Amino acid sequence: MNSNSYRVVLVSLLMIFSSLAGCLEGDEGSSPSEQGKYGTVMVSTYHVAELVNAVAGTTVNVEMMSESNIPVHDYAPSAQDIVRLQGSDVFFYHGLGLEPWVDSTLEAMGDAAPTAIGTHAMPGNEATLDYEGILVTELCELLTAGPYESTALSMDEEDASEIHAEYVAHTLSFPEMDDDHADDDHGDDHDDHGDDHGDHGHASPEETIEDPVGCPADTVISIFHMEEGEYVLEFEEGDIHEFNMAVLKMNGGHAHHDHHGHGDDHGDDHGDDHGAFEWAGVFSISDTTHTWSMQKVGGEYADPTMRIVLIPTDTPTAETLESLEEKAEGLITGDVYQVIEDGELMKPAAGGSCFELHVGAGADSTFTIDTSGISGLAIYAQHVPTEFERDRHYLYDSKGTDIEPIAQEGGEGGHHHHHHGDLVVYSPSDVLLLVESKAAKRIPSDPAFGFLGQPGDLFYELPQHEEEGLLFLGIATDELEKGIFAGDQVQMNLTSVDGPGHVYLYATDTFGSPVVMFNSADGISEADKFVTKAGAHAHQSMAFSEPGTYRVGFDFSGKLAANGEETRSEKFELLFEVEEADHDDDSHGHDDLAIGAYSIGASPFSLSFETKAGLTYEIEASHDLKKWEEIGEVKGNGGSVDFIDQREALFSKQYYRIKIK
Repeated sequence: MNSNSYRVVLVSLLMIFSSLAGCLEGDEGSSPSEQGKYGTVMVSTYHVAELVNAVAGTTVNVEMMSESNIPVHDYAPSAQDIVRLQGSDVFFYHGLGLEPWVDSTLEAMGDAAPTAIGTHAMPGNEATLDYEGILVTELCELLTAGPYESTALSMDEEDASEIHAEYVAHTLSFPEMDDDHADDDHGDDHDDHGDDHGDHGHASPEETIEDPVGCPADTVISIFHMEEGEYVLEFEEGDIHEFNMAVLKMNGGHAHHDHHGHGDDHGDDHGDDHGAFEWAGVFSISDTTHTWSMQKVGGEYADPTMRIVLIPTDTPTAETLESLEEKAEGLITGDVYQVIEDGELMKPAAGGSCFELHVGAGADSTFTIDTSGISGLAIYAQHVPTEFERDRHYLYDSKGTDIEPIAQEGGEGGHHHHHHGDLVVYSPSDVLLLVESKAAKRIPSDPAFGFLGQPGDLFYELPQHEEEGLLFLGIATDELEKGIFAGDQVQMNLTSVDGPGHVYLYATDTFGSPVVMFNSADGISEADKFVTKAGAHAHQSMAFSEPGTYRVGFDFSGKLAANGEETRSEKFELLFEVEEADHDDDSHGHDDLAIGAYSIGASPFSLSFETKAGLTYEIEASHDLKKWEEIGEVKGNGGSVDFIDQREALFSKQYYRIKIK
């Protein structure tokens, strides 16, 4: 037998097995009894409900936490469930650690928690359980049906894959090796293997169960008592090339289900499964609903899941944000959370709730927050929300207005998903910012964009919303301490422009209309300013009228809160190199792509443009210059073609553009 040793790192292993609670067959859900004169009793499981009903009869109204027959070790209360629990008079649960969510939920509820009573206890406070008496059904079902993940073994411990004690089975495979490697390296590997043994203490199972009923043939269950941490499993290669293995927690440990691709890098980047929060912010709330946004950046999400804690507060201040940190850490690292899929609703409980957000398949995922009756909201997130910003702020209200935090800070989770190596900070004067030729666009015919020049003329734009291959500029005051300036208000001022053309800074509102901050075409004055507040982060469009080299000067100013005096920073400059558009490249909107004629105020809208034979042209439309929809396609014939938009007019403004397919 080939005795090469292959390894896998086992992280956070607690125990194998499942609990009895929630495995009983019963009715799907629970129907509350008629309201009794002694109030409402909330129970955790079906059999606890049977105990209460046997004692109290119809004198109380009995409700179950879970309204479906979910195994109690897999159940996590929703926000609505917690509200129901808060409204009950007394809460009965099984105990013995079989409901891992109970303790953390009651603690998070604080004074709002009802009186809670465990119905079961070990005789004489014994802490041991009869392993033979615990069902292995869950483990057998997992090994039979999955879900499965493929995991490759490794000769070297440092290259070994990680397996977490989560609800998933692994198909472990030995790596293929050629005969020369097996013959030549066998001795050395074996020697190394022997050396490695000195570094590990070998654990023996407390009990072994062979061929349990319901499991696949030749199943062996080994039961270990281990502290939480990292362990190395070693396997000797024999006649088999792959086998299946599942690792489950026991004694109340909760195996989190489906983490969507937390793979081999999970341990390197995340530490434990769910560490403390990485970012926190507190917000003033004035709308009944808000949207939390997560977007793909560079074609992928920074992470497919993220835990987020929402705690309502009447005092949205920096002091409140700090005072709630301990509670937030307990919620975000606990076993009680509600999974929220793309497009679903979050309703935070009065004492705070933890949600696990799961992104969708598209480039944008949104999650609605019910903020009715809430004047302030403290948010603690597992990841920094700007990691998920492409062209949309992470939080906005029902009108699409970005909501900035009153105060924000980093957490202590230490999760970092973007690895940029050593950070190097350069002086602005030492950096040349390249505006590539693909930034060339045509000035829209909308009179609101008349400040840029004549409709159809070329200009060069670094857009407000991120576009691949172009600089994505923003103005941030995240690190500016609050309270220094009156009303926390500061402004960035345009002081000089040295270049072949003019410079503009503007942002488009919800309806696609530009709001101009800088415009050097009409001279530089006090009107050329961008006003913001401490702790803010915003993106704008910056445009140049001509290609060439620009040296643009700025400074910052504000009135001091202490005495009302105005203070001003030293001037600094940014150096831009604007590449000239390639006139042979139709993709930049040159004359052969210009709209030659169009109807104004007519319905349906029509346009005409010159084409080249053999090319295909896409016509796109947008009502806000952010999201574009293809509405038609035209084959070029070497001459002028007409296009008519037959769609029903849904918006007050509509923009059109043509692209070569």
